[in-house]
Amino acid sequence: MEATFFLSERGMSLLVIHGYTFSFQKMVTNKTVKRWQCSKRTCKAFVKTQGSDDTIVQLVLDHNHEKLSDEVFNKHLVSNSVKRKAVEDICEKHLKLMRNEIKNSAVETLTTKDIVRLRQNIYNARSSLLLKNPKEPPFEPFSKIYHFLYYFG
Repeated sequence: MEATFFLSERGMSLLVIHGYTFSFQKMVTNKTVKRWQCSKRTCKAFVKTQGSDDTIVQLVLDHNHEKLSDEVFNKHLVSNSVKRKAVEDICEKHLKLMRNEIKNSAVETLTTKDIVRLRQNIYNARSSLLLKNPKEPPFEPFSKIYHFLYYFG
C-alpha cells in the first residue's frame, strides 16, 4: 500500500493513500496509534497508523466523494509549498518562489489562472504576517506631537 506524507499550507502533516488525503485527527489507545480522517469533513473514511514509521494498522476507505486527479493534486502541492516558503522567507521575490516550486514539481500544465492564484496565495500568506493599522490612535493626553505624526507623518 502506497502511503506518502506531505505538509499542508499550514505546516501540518497530511497522509495520502490512493489519491485521497487524510489529516491527523487524534492519538488513540494510550497515545501509540494515530487516527487520520479524510480531508473532506463529510467523509467517514479514516486510517490508523502506529509507531514512528507510521505503519498502517487499520484502513476504512469508504469515501463518499471522488478523489482529485493527479494534475489537480500536484497543483495543490505546489500551492501549499509556495505559501509555506513565502511565509518562511518573506524577503524572497514571489516570481523566484513560483519558478523554483514549479520547476521542482510534477505539474506539466499550468494555466494563466493557476499562476494568478499562486501570486494571490503568496500575497495573502505574506499579508497575514503584517500588523494591521490601528483604527484609532491610543489616547495620550497632552500629546499633540503624537497626533500630528499619526495623522500627517
